Amino acid sequence: MTGIPDQEIAKYRCILMYDDETVVEAATALRNEKGYDWWHIVTDLRDGGYAVARFSDLAVRIREADETRRSVLLGCCLVDLVGTVLSKVEVVADQEKETLDTVRERAYRTKNGVVVILADGDFKGIIDTQGTRSGPMDVGLVSLAGAYATLPEKGMMSKRRKQAMESKKKKKK
Repeated sequence: MTGIPDQEIAKYRCILMYDDETVVEAATALRNEKGYDWWHIVTDLRDGGYAVARFSDLAVRIREADETRRSVLLGCCLVDLVGTVLSKVEVVADQEKETLDTVRERAYRTKNGVVVILADGDFKGIIDTQGTRSGPMDVGLVSLAGAYATLPEKGMMSKRRKQAMESKKKKKK
């Protein structure tokens, strides 16, 4: 059977961010989605690739930094964290053309064990071969970020997010 079922993708919670968005914006998105630190942040990179980490990885990095560095990290664009906190995703798969077993097998051989799933070229979600909730739990990215920066009350709109929304509207027409 070909295709990766939606219910399999739904098991792995994530929030898609763009590379020009900041850690504060990621923390705000997590808060707005009522998410947890075990969720993944998936960063859509301008070069067409993706980078990934758990929100808890961001929280640990901020917590371990001194006070001056914490503010810098919170204002940092996500693209600047690729290779340190965020790791590049090596496997990107089409939901309709591949099987769950095939993408898992391919992802097991990668450093982060994550597959980005696309549907008609658009981000659909992820599959994480390392489990749904491994790593530090609820270390408090939202609380930690709020202590060192003001989290916006309403949604953010980076340039890339606006472009993506406009592109989706055009596709639907």
